[in-house]
Amino acid sequence: MKPILAFLFLLGSFSVSFGQHEDAKTLYAKAKDYLKKGDLENANMYLKNALKIEPYSLEMLKDLAISIFLQKIIKDLPVFALI
Repeated sequence: MKPILAFLFLLGSFSVSFGQHEDAKTLYAKAKDYLKKGDLENANMYLKNALKIEPYSLEMLKDLAISIFLQKIIKDLPVFALI
C-alpha cells in the first residue's frame, strides 16, 4: 500500500510541477479552444489555472463566469430540450 501511495504522490507532484511551466496566456488559449468546442468542464479547469497565475485578469474572470453560467443552464435544462 505504501509504495502505491508514494508512486501516486510522485506522479501528482510531477504533474503539478509540469503544469506550472505553462504561462497564463497559454492556459487561457487552451481554455478558449475548449469554450469554442463547447467543453465547459475543461474550459473551466484551464481558466481557473490561468487565474491562479493572473488572478486580476478581467477577461479570464468574465469567461469563467460565462462558462459556469452556461454550464448551470445546460445542467438545469429539461431532457426534452436537449433533443
